[in-house]
Amino acid sequence: MDTSTTESARVAAKLSNLERENRRLKGLFTATVLLSLAAVALAIGTHVRSAVAQESKSGLQTVQAYEYVLRDSAGRMRAHLFFSDANGSPSLAFFDSVGRSRLSMWADDLTTSVVAYSPDGGRFETTMTANASAAIIQAGGSERGTPKGNAGLFAFKHATQLKAEDAGGFRTIVGNAAIEDGATAKPHYTTAASVVMYDSNGRVIWQAVPHRAGR
Repeated sequence: MDTSTTESARVAAKLSNLERENRRLKGLFTATVLLSLAAVALAIGTHVRSAVAQESKSGLQTVQAYEYVLRDSAGRMRAHLFFSDANGSPSLAFFDSVGRSRLSMWADDLTTSVVAYSPDGGRFETTMTANASAAIIQAGGSERGTPKGNAGLFAFKHATQLKAEDAGGFRTIVGNAAIEDGATAKPHYTTAASVVMYDSNGRVIWQAVPHRAGR
């Protein structure tokens, strides 16, 4: 037999063996990958089923974070939920499309407040405040630092009043108003069924004050 023919046959046999071994290794690798993917899918499916079961049982989902920023499709911040001070007072603020404040609310250990700003940059605003001694609602505005007047509802522990005040300082109070006693020069409060008008210097210019029983 020709030597070159024998060598060629030997090489062909080696190549055939290598090809069979390569196919076997590929088969093992494919099987390993498929088994790994199946194991991952099974684990994910088990976790999802468990989470869904827990949510279905409670009906609620908990999301926890230190701060939230809500942005619109253009990337502009439109709402911000955060802590406003080192004491951990939560605050929530809303903004318009150009970054102006439209609504703010916060609560600390002493006071809860909500402030709504007009869309023209906040030249008018409404404030609601509650603490241990009073509940107050005020509405007013200013132009370049000059007050435009305001109105308010004040509820204190022993007094309640409606107040209207113009930019010149004249005001009218319906409810418990403070009037200076002519004899003692000390202020006393009228009943809630009173209407008192003051000039810009705080002097009474008109009043309708019923007398308390027994006076």
